Amino acid sequence: MATSGVRAPDGELLEREPFLEALRDEFGAVAATGEGRLVLVTGEAGAGKTVLLKRFCKEAGSRCLSGACDALLTPRALGPLVDVADQVGGPLSDVIQRSPFPSDVFNALLAE
Repeated sequence: MATSGVRAPDGELLEREPFLEALRDEFGAVAATGEGRLVLVTGEAGAGKTVLLKRFCKEAGSRCLSGACDALLTPRALGPLVDVADQVGGPLSDVIQRSPFPSDVFNALLAE
């Protein structure tokens, strides 16, 4: 889902309704079925991806966790998952700190 549009002076999002609606649809499907979803939001730097997701999370009224890939030649291993673990703490954070196996990290993330 590529984003486009700009932010109005009053803080409203312009040209974002189709993207918000797509996110709402996926969230509704998760709520209805209990099955998870992965949604990829893409766009150039400054296109408004973060603003779009923050708006959606605010509307959803549910816990939203986020992680980011590093803009480095050699990014951190599992960097976005480390970000999420920092937000939730507990078993996920413990596994990230002690296990060298990505499968352990993914299992802990699913349990979270």
